[in-house]
Amino acid sequence: MKIYLNTQILIIYNTPIIIKVSGGVTSEINEDYYTFKDSNGNTLQIGNGTFRFMRGRTYKFEADNISSDHPFKISKNIRRQLFSWRYL
Repeated sequence: MKIYLNTQILIIYNTPIIIKVSGGVTSEINEDYYTFKDSNGNTLQIGNGTFRFMRGRTYKFEADNISSDHPFKISKNIRRQLFSWRYL
């Protein structure tokens, strides 16, 4: 959907980007441990940064014959910062 505001175009994406996940190995291939494909079957290379996630977009990961020996999980790596408090 496109909305025109004066001379600017605001594009609203409300359809998620589908990423199909298959396989699952313990040694990376192109820096990925799984095979990722888009909805058209094109291979995506996520681990090496070729595929870039876009802020503000929604992604839907769909299982497509994932190995039971190497289940697929998504997590966000958060670095914790410890604070030391002292009274002044």
